[in-house]
Amino acid sequence: MKHGIRSWQKKLNRTPSHRASLARNMTSQLFLNERIQTTVAKAKFIKHYADQCIDWAKQGEETKLREFLFDPDQTVSKVMGSIAFRFQSQDGDYCRILRSGHRSKGSDVAPLAVLELPGHYNDIVYKLSLEHKEKIQEQISELELKRYNRTVVSIRDPVTGEPTEFAKLTPREDLTASEIRHLERKLTYFRSILNNFLHSERQWQAGRVAEEESAKALSEKLEEDAVRQQQQKLQADLDEAAAYQEAALGRKLASALRRSQEAGTSSE
Repeated sequence: MKHGIRSWQKKLNRTPSHRASLARNMTSQLFLNERIQTTVAKAKFIKHYADQCIDWAKQGEETKLREFLFDPDQTVSKVMGSIAFRFQSQDGDYCRILRSGHRSKGSDVAPLAVLELPGHYNDIVYKLSLEHKEKIQEQISELELKRYNRTVVSIRDPVTGEPTEFAKLTPREDLTASEIRHLERKLTYFRSILNNFLHSERQWQAGRVAEEESAKALSEKLEEDAVRQQQQKLQADLDEAAAYQEAALGRKLASALRRSQEAGTSSE
């Protein structure tokens, strides 16, 4: 058994050409749909290439993207547009892997996973946040009441100068060590879930802003291209008109020269 092999260096029981086609195809589908379901091994394998493509898009390496991705007319424009805008302030780890059970018992029972780009419209974690965030906050409040003594203190807001109330939490002394460990373990678990929910909400909002900026940049580019095409067409028309005038002038000069030659010949 080989140890220490990176997920993107595994062979997946495929030939090198098959692995390369698999990476290109699944990465392209991930960018088009922003979510794919596959095995855990393939998801870890594809995540490396998807992160690398987003890095290329942020660096403006359009040529590398066109060489790697399938259907570049659709995928490259999307990666260098809304997806690159969405992860502009993030360095690496752009994709999310979520476990989603196993294949059927009649098959190989391989563990399945959902590989997605956080912040898209159908973000799984964002939907879970909308459904369960309030319940998680209630659970945290209940656990804090069991773990701490809550004292309301009146203070003055240092910014506005107005009086306000502040909840001060002090550890309870009547709890045993095992009870404290149990409550702290639960608080850590629910706080981590809440942090993931809040992070997914920020990513979802950033995704919407990125899509607006990308659409605005695309519309500006289309307008510039339209203006450039009009200018090129106008210049072509002017060149054609100038060439026509030059040809007409040349014909007139040739006709005048011929008439003068004919007049000279007749006079002789």
